[in-house]
Amino acid sequence: MAFLTLDHVRGRKAEGHSTSFSGDKLWRHLRKKYHPPGYQVLCWNCNVLKYRNEPVDHSSKYSAMWARSNNIKLKNKVLTHYSDGIIACKCCGFNDILALGLDHISGKKTHGHSKRMTSSRLYSNLIKEKLPPGYQVFCYNCNGAKGRNPKCPHEMN
Repeated sequence: MAFLTLDHVRGRKAEGHSTSFSGDKLWRHLRKKYHPPGYQVLCWNCNVLKYRNEPVDHSSKYSAMWARSNNIKLKNKVLTHYSDGIIACKCCGFNDILALGLDHISGKKTHGHSKRMTSSRLYSNLIKEKLPPGYQVFCYNCNGAKGRNPKCPHEMN
């Protein structure tokens, strides 16, 4: 259960939901509407990969293409450093880079990061700070589960 989330089968926009319409709001909506079709239960990793693998109309402006390329390079450099060279989740070993990110070992607040800190901004800041300790590579399943519990379920066994 710790790794599961609701997915809009046809996407949020098809259902008319904004990004703020999630979590408890979405659960209450589904109960109130007697569990309408168009939703499924997925793990966090599958939910993220479902949308990351879909074709997207990206801007063809040079600056936008450069920014996307640079963000990928930053992510690779940071994840390689914090995973000791083999990019994989420290907890479960999941290794699809599209569903991997950084976990603040002692929490975002300890590092002075708000919920608005984007991953690309975090990667850039960490490189400027010479990759300080206090971070680890986690997949979205383990990071999300750890965010709601003291530890990821994999660490409790």
